[in-house]
Amino acid sequence: MFRLDFGTTGRYCDGLDRRSFLQLGVAGMAAAGLPQVLRAKEQSSNGKDTSVILIWLDGGPGHLDMYDMKPNAPAEVRSQFQPIGTSVPGLQVCEHLPQVAKLMHKVAVIRSLNHKAGCHNTLPCYTGYEVPVADNTITTPLVLGQTSRMLAAVTLSTFPNTAATGPTPHDRTDAKPVLLRRAMEYMDANATSDIGLADIADAVHVTPRAVQYMFRRYLEITPLQYLRRLRLHYAHQELLAGDRMHNTVTDISARWGFAHTGRFAVLYRQTYGQSPHATLRG
Repeated sequence: MFRLDFGTTGRYCDGLDRRSFLQLGVAGMAAAGLPQVLRAKEQSSNGKDTSVILIWLDGGPGHLDMYDMKPNAPAEVRSQFQPIGTSVPGLQVCEHLPQVAKLMHKVAVIRSLNHKAGCHNTLPCYTGYEVPVADNTITTPLVLGQTSRMLAAVTLSTFPNTAATGPTPHDRTDAKPVLLRRAMEYMDANATSDIGLADIADAVHVTPRAVQYMFRRYLEITPLQYLRRLRLHYAHQELLAGDRMHNTVTDISARWGFAHTGRFAVLYRQTYGQSPHATLRG
């Protein structure tokens, strides 16, 4: 497996390393095998959207030791470090951040952001929801699988490599309606499983590029867009049958591979004309 060693780091009470997300993501890329990774690269090269992976490393110094030393507060409250001036008159930062001090005129300091969730979860800050989501709520097999493939594709697209996969002479001739039907049947039967473009191609015995050709030719969408619509349909059915006392939109959307509840809600409203919360309440 691939491993990026960041040295000794702290661990949580459950034993997970703070850098485990990065290591697990790269391990997921390696575990897929080189053919699957190359197909992920091919898959990523056909879209127009840009994907960004944010690797959030927990921990680090608090605001008291960086941007708000409170030098006039009592000794038991104020920072142990001294403030220094910055490029913005009246704005100070920690004495150990001289380079940051030179760039503060390019930074917007927001001091009004707060929440009452009583936790260090970043969700309240990003979404405005006071109740944080448990970390294991969105870490479903579908979400983890898609994250690993995305990491693999972005890695191969970013770093120089000699692993090129070009088109074959049979890609377009293999794009037949009968194979399209088989691919759709396979995706419907495995909508709850962690499948990707390579798995769909293997199921109908053609190349990933041929699968892309047939979906674009006959349905005018990509195979993964079709899979996403299929999973959205099943999430819609589950919301209709759900009970808001026992189910949440976040749980249901994550179970069908939608890690970002807000984006799921936008896509859901565009498709069904109302919010997923309204469907669950209905």
